[in-house]
Amino acid sequence: MEPAARAPGRETSISSKLQPGLLGPGLFSGGGIDIRASKGSNRRHRKTIGIDMARVKLDFNGVDFVFRTELDVRITDVNYGQHVGNDALLGLLHEARLRFLGHFGFSETDVGGVGLLMGDAVVQYRAVAFRGDRLVVEMGFQDVERRTFDLVYRATRAGDGATIALAKTGMVAFDYAANRVAELPAVFREKTGAPPA
Repeated sequence: MEPAARAPGRETSISSKLQPGLLGPGLFSGGGIDIRASKGSNRRHRKTIGIDMARVKLDFNGVDFVFRTELDVRITDVNYGQHVGNDALLGLLHEARLRFLGHFGFSETDVGGVGLLMGDAVVQYRAVAFRGDRLVVEMGFQDVERRTFDLVYRATRAGDGATIALAKTGMVAFDYAANRVAELPAVFREKTGAPPA
């Protein structure tokens, strides 16, 4: 199959405008894809196409952030767009979670006799971060049940306070020896300040 022919003297380029602080409340809300078509050397037509899509909304009203840590964005966290990749951000949040657990004397395999596994993860990207940025990650609890809880994260850039991402991971107490879901140990709730179920 041959590529579609373009009219002589007409070029089309598609680029997304991705700059620090430009993303505002959400990458796709109010933004768009900038399509420019030029005919000849001096005529330019510009049209912005809005992108409508369902968005995840995370509400942290009333969350008591019980832990705070700082992480530096490394070159290995940066993608081809020269900003932190979505996969790398999940890795940074994982590091924050390990520090959170360690701060209270726990690990992912032992939170008072049982371990944890992650049932789901949700990330709402709010702005971009770059190599060398220091991220402040604050963490707290939501929806604590007998066997599960949501660990919530707010990642901001230390330099200007911009919110980079909001996230939550659904954590499940798991007995790895018995290979089954377990009760969340009371000692974990007591030490971390997790609200009662």
